[in-house]
Amino acid sequence: MTSNAAALPTLVLNRPFVAEVLAEAAPCIALGMITERGQDFACFALHLDIPLPPDIAAAGFDLGHSVLGTDACEAIQFSFAFAGFATYNTLLNPSHLNVQIVVEHMLTHGGYFILIIGQGGQATVFRADLGPGTLEGLKANQERLLGSTTTAAHDGAMVAQFRAQPSPPGQWLEWVCRDSPAALCPSADPLKLSPSGL
Repeated sequence: MTSNAAALPTLVLNRPFVAEVLAEAAPCIALGMITERGQDFACFALHLDIPLPPDIAAAGFDLGHSVLGTDACEAIQFSFAFAGFATYNTLLNPSHLNVQIVVEHMLTHGGYFILIIGQGGQATVFRADLGPGTLEGLKANQERLLGSTTTAAHDGAMVAQFRAQPSPPGQWLEWVCRDSPAALCPSADPLKLSPSGL
């Protein structure tokens, strides 16, 4: 996956949502929606604690994913690997409404955005269009994930287990702004993101 920020049209995010993400301790991740040319897309907003060097951003990153758990519960793991820089991991509870909305939108609408927000508010944007063979683990488990009954206690236990032995090794992204109503409403208080940044 590579950055194509220079070729992107203006994107729209919810202003309070971006402010909420920037107010959280980095590194962290939040899920939301972003609008491009009037169409909403799933968005993963990563707030990093160190700047992403331009050469690293230009090279893009690898997105890893898997479904973890047992017969009683499950979690979605995402890994963001920037070669020569860092790998970041997170686990999301698929029973959470925002996760269900964002993941279902990502799988059914064929694409999503990754937004890397720096400490100073600068942004790097990556867009991915789903093609054959992408996100197969999520597609294969989509029905189970949408019907997940994973509790907060289950989620906490899986997070603790994963953080004790992360695979792949990397930094932990705390999942924040979980219940933010602004996350899913880019047009409610729009913040326009031009190719030059926030």
